[in-house]
Amino acid sequence: MPVWNGTSASRRVLRVAVAVAVGLMLAGCPAGDRRQDYRFGVARIGDIYQVFAPLCDGEKIVAVKVSGRDEGARFSDDVSTWWRAAAPRTVAGPGEFVALGVDEPFTDIGVRAPAGTPPASSRVRLAFTDLRGRTNQGFMDFLGAEVPDFPAGTDPGQARYLLPGAGGGAADQLSPAEIRRGSDCVTGPGMAPATSAPVVAGRQAESVMPDGASGMVEPALLDPGQPGLIPVEPDPPYGEDIASHVCANGPASGAVSSAFGRSRGWRDDSGTSAWQFAGVFGEVTAAEVIVQVEGMLGCGEYEDWGSGFRGIHKADLPVLAGADRRLMFCESTDEEPSRCTVLLAGGPVLSRLIVRARTEERAADLACTLAVPAAAALR
Repeated sequence: MPVWNGTSASRRVLRVAVAVAVGLMLAGCPAGDRRQDYRFGVARIGDIYQVFAPLCDGEKIVAVKVSGRDEGARFSDDVSTWWRAAAPRTVAGPGEFVALGVDEPFTDIGVRAPAGTPPASSRVRLAFTDLRGRTNQGFMDFLGAEVPDFPAGTDPGQARYLLPGAGGGAADQLSPAEIRRGSDCVTGPGMAPATSAPVVAGRQAESVMPDGASGMVEPALLDPGQPGLIPVEPDPPYGEDIASHVCANGPASGAVSSAFGRSRGWRDDSGTSAWQFAGVFGEVTAAEVIVQVEGMLGCGEYEDWGSGFRGIHKADLPVLAGADRRLMFCESTDEEPSRCTVLLAGGPVLSRLIVRARTEERAADLACTLAVPAAAALR
């Protein structure tokens, strides 16, 4: 069943299973277009279980978890976790082939894999992110005895993977190319011609990111213990996004996606919620992406992810120590009477606050309050 949290919405439903299991978790806002039969598969190469998960252009895997089938619904549940890893080490992420239990592609290893193979009856959970802030999660269950077995050293691209049959039929053993043809990703990461361009399809290249970029986000995040607010941890807290989706902003409008993005959230007893996102930018700087958003604010109204937004207007935000550039604007929808967004740039790091409340006065007041420590964290 869907599980909602404070991040953004999935673009696809993931239906992935072996030995009859179906899983989906959607994060955040109402879902956009979603395909109903997305599948990924598993193979065993030597002693390593390998997953192939076809990705569309701009997508990357941000978290992986392997557990027994009795595991809870959240990434943070560790009742029977065998391995949990998140926060890709590189801008591109681990790619479409993920070796289960191998830490190297990730920087946040929540649970290290013990010696040996995963449980005989296992669940693999993956979290994906795209260029527009949407994150989805899917899981597959498998029995180790049913997974295709290949000699150590086999190229993962040449193996065949066990995955569910279309329409709930018998499981298939297919090549990565056959799995991709059955997905909604005609092309994906690693299939495009090599290029030295600093920005391709809204994402900046690894070569134009600042040194130490992967370690710049954590210091920019607010402490979970904010006065009068209850922490709400996104599940998982990793993902990428552009600075803002206001006025249908996106890569087609010149927006550039972050790298190494991470989120935190809060709520209070009145229904007010606040969400912070921080990510790193490179040759296109954090200050420049705020300028790009500011240039989009004249639309008056727009639609995004099935919701209509209106009354978009800039709001006053005082000079804040630590921020090279700042912007605040407010808007409303039928579902959210008031929503105020603060964008702060500090060197290569962008910090974004979005506050939803019953009145604009409350949304703006909390946004301004949180903006002070958020700006200070950028110094």
